[in-house]
Amino acid sequence: MKKVLFLLAVGLCMVAVAMAAPNFSGSWTLNTSKSDMGQRGASAAGGGERSGGGAGSSARSGERSGAPSGGGMGEMTIKMTGNEMIVTQGTQETKYILDGKDQTFSSGRGGELKYKATWAGNVLTLAGTRGGSPYKLTWEMSADGKTLTRTSTSGENVRKMVYDKK
Repeated sequence: MKKVLFLLAVGLCMVAVAMAAPNFSGSWTLNTSKSDMGQRGASAAGGGERSGGGAGSSARSGERSGAPSGGGMGEMTIKMTGNEMIVTQGTQETKYILDGKDQTFSSGRGGELKYKATWAGNVLTLAGTRGGSPYKLTWEMSADGKTLTRTSTSGENVRKMVYDKK
């Protein structure tokens, strides 16, 4: 009986590890041939989302720098620790809180941003409102961990940025 319980416990631990959220940490390069920048795409390919990164905050939680963040800049570095994901693009650093609780901060030109982070397999979704309008940002890692797709939806504008791991 003890052996059966032990094997059951080991099996459950293995399932829990297998179901753990992916770690997006690493250096990433925008693959423009696989990306779709949406309505603002042609002019925003190098700029990305404005106003503090869409669903995060710059450097310190609840603040913004006004610089582009989380969007279409070519090079991106991600560091994930605990319930935080820090995305660095150029000189802009954006911190996303991933604890599943409601987050709110002033996002400048886009108005107040409210969002909640949820995981579903290998997909991180930050959903809520920006300036009172629905907003959704998803990050999805490929099964082999070599591709990260970031899709933002704001109103009718959908932007998909595909990044390749360096």
